[in-house]
Amino acid sequence: MRDSFEFIHDNKIIFEEAKRKTLCSHCNEKIFKKDLVCMNAQTPQLQKYKYHLHCFRPIFDTPITDNMVLIMIQEKTNKEKISIWLKKWNRLLRNKDPNVRDYNISIEKKLKIEGKRDSLLSKLTPQSLVHILSFLSFEEIIFIVKFIDKSLYELTWNPMLWKSLCFRDFASDIITPYKNEGLSLHPRSDDWISIYAKLRRISCYVCKTFNSPNIKQCPIEKKPICQKCRVSEDFELIRLLEIKHQYGVTLWKIFEDHVEKYAITYEGEKVFYKRDVENAYKAYLHYLYRTRSCK
Repeated sequence: MRDSFEFIHDNKIIFEEAKRKTLCSHCNEKIFKKDLVCMNAQTPQLQKYKYHLHCFRPIFDTPITDNMVLIMIQEKTNKEKISIWLKKWNRLLRNKDPNVRDYNISIEKKLKIEGKRDSLLSKLTPQSLVHILSFLSFEEIIFIVKFIDKSLYELTWNPMLWKSLCFRDFASDIITPYKNEGLSLHPRSDDWISIYAKLRRISCYVCKTFNSPNIKQCPIEKKPICQKCRVSEDFELIRLLEIKHQYGVTLWKIFEDHVEKYAITYEGEKVFYKRDVENAYKAYLHYLYRTRSCK
């Protein structure tokens, strides 16, 4: 008869669909996207070892119940494979020992619970998502948000989003556009993406001045900027040697080694915007104040 103390162990198992090629820890062969990935999840060390479904074996010879399984899959065929494997494992234990209880695992229930965790954004309407994204910058939407969720990625191609962004960033210019730039007063409903891209390319990113003849490419921000903003004190260029004399060695060292927003002069020197240096200096003083006050 089996030792009853074996039943104190939990076979915590994770089933997921392969996202990229990896090696099976048992057969040392590649696990492709069409395969299932299995791992024992008792400890973080065990999760490093991944297996094919046919190569996988739980740590303990104990029955597997619902609360021991974490399923992260979408394909129905994989759901059936997991269900068959779990029933086979529990049946194998029952054949060895008739005293082992026959557990019925509800794979459908587990998938429903996991699906709710993964689809919280799907409960929101497109109008609600557009309203949320309207508080973010263009860079955040393009380079961060669109890779978070499938629904958000699809929304980044929605003309409704780009229409709201156009009126948020270029409201006055959308109402009275310039015909010579190829912008119509009543654009097509699916043309707001190209309109936003064109407005962003020919408008000053600071004051949003539209179609100014003095707009040039900012050498540091790599964005269009008008002459009025370019000659302001915030965008005055400052060299590394001036940073060292005015703000100290620490700030000079930070800008020399770690700050990536700079331009190169004809003499080969790095120059930075005075606005960025001032902001960094204020943050540095605030850091010194907090560290001294904590002591």
